[in-house]
Amino acid sequence: MNSREENLHIAEVIGVWVTVFTILIGGVFAVIQYVEFKEAQRIDRALEFIDRYQSNGYFIDARIRISQALDDNLPSISEILKNPDFNDDELSKSYNAEILKMVDKESLGTSLEQLFNFYEQSLMCKDMGLCEAIVLESFIDNDAGSYTRTFYPFICSLRKEWNNPDVFVRVTNFYIASSEELCS
Repeated sequence: MNSREENLHIAEVIGVWVTVFTILIGGVFAVIQYVEFKEAQRIDRALEFIDRYQSNGYFIDARIRISQALDDNLPSISEILKNPDFNDDELSKSYNAEILKMVDKESLGTSLEQLFNFYEQSLMCKDMGLCEAIVLESFIDNDAGSYTRTFYPFICSLRKEWNNPDVFVRVTNFYIASSEELCS
């Protein structure tokens, strides 16, 4: 092999390696772009949920009605919770009855169902990796946890009424640590 052929061979090898290196860098760049795109999509979906929650008139009205009902019924609920004569079972039964009485008296059933359905959807979106979890947690979880812990007797009554132990199970499992025995 003469020096010209040797130089051509070296140039060919260098060209192949430059091409391979360029393809690898392009691939890494494409993967990074794809991951960033997917992250942006998860954030956008989470923001769509938040927008629905904070600007949908029905959700706003539901939360206002529920908050007003809680304010109006807080003295009777507090009286039950502070009663030193109740054992755990009596406390639970009295609290459940008071919450169900309030839901019925204030006609909160539909509002609560809609909110719990929304919370289930947001948790499902988060669990499936379609929505950015930290965004949803920042804007929704506080309300969802409070409503779930307060109105679990309503969820239990729906389970019994509909003969379906899985009604809002995702919500109760996420927001109430001991939800397995919640409705027993």
